[in-house]
Amino acid sequence: MPLHDRAKARLEHEITILRREVARLRAKQDQRRRDKLEKDVAQARLEQEVQVLHQELAAVRCDRDELSRKHAAYMRKCGGEDEQSRAVNAQLVKLDRHVTKQDKYIAFLEEQINHTRNKYHQRMTDVKQGTELVENELKKVRNEMRTVAQRAGEVDKMKKKISSLEGKLQRRNSLIAKYEIKHAELMVLVQGIHTEETKKEETPIEVLAASRLSGGSPDGRSNAGYLMCTYTSDMDLLDQQSEEYVPNPVEEQPSNFSYLATALKRRLGYPYSTQPDPSVFIAAEMGNPGVQVI
Repeated sequence: MPLHDRAKARLEHEITILRREVARLRAKQDQRRRDKLEKDVAQARLEQEVQVLHQELAAVRCDRDELSRKHAAYMRKCGGEDEQSRAVNAQLVKLDRHVTKQDKYIAFLEEQINHTRNKYHQRMTDVKQGTELVENELKKVRNEMRTVAQRAGEVDKMKKKISSLEGKLQRRNSLIAKYEIKHAELMVLVQGIHTEETKKEETPIEVLAASRLSGGSPDGRSNAGYLMCTYTSDMDLLDQQSEEYVPNPVEEQPSNFSYLATALKRRLGYPYSTQPDPSVFIAAEMGNPGVQVI
């Protein structure tokens, strides 16, 4: 897989993970809101019950006070009958006990309400802190998503640039291939032309040398004069045997007189010790008025 495809796949995986994290944090936030609503409802219900109990306690106290007043008036009216006073006292004791129980129950409910309120405030503080953390996480997630989006845009731009560069590279390779084919054809043509020119330049000298060596001098000139003409063909034969000489019509090397002396010695049949100097022999031959040197 290419590098940009791997980077894009990694960024898409990171985006998926971040979206899951955002969904999880939002679910937690919704659950905390539902818990808060339920606690608000429970607290309102408890406060309503406490209010009802306060009303009942106030009604019981009113009844007790009314009974106390009636009992006092009746005692004053009756002149202190014992049986009726004992019955009234028993009813008052029962009412006092009921009022005491109601007071204890109300105190217990108030304590529960205070405890629930404190617990609710503590939980709300925790919820606020959790909400702040969630908001910070959401901000981080949004920033990361923006970064991921920017990276994805950069990856897309890189892919476009790579595709354009690949197209340019293909066009360049095609042009280079065409020029290489044309250059090879041109080199083949140049080699053919060079070979033809070499053959044309070598053929007249070889034909002239062969005719003069086989037929001699047609106009009665000496063989020494003809050796000067056949020197070029002899050197060409030696170079062809060595297979290292390639004639170049443009750049001609200077003559080597040592090769010329050796060729003259071989043609005239002189031994190396008694043969005269080739330069003197050539000068004598060239100075002879009856011999024409070609």
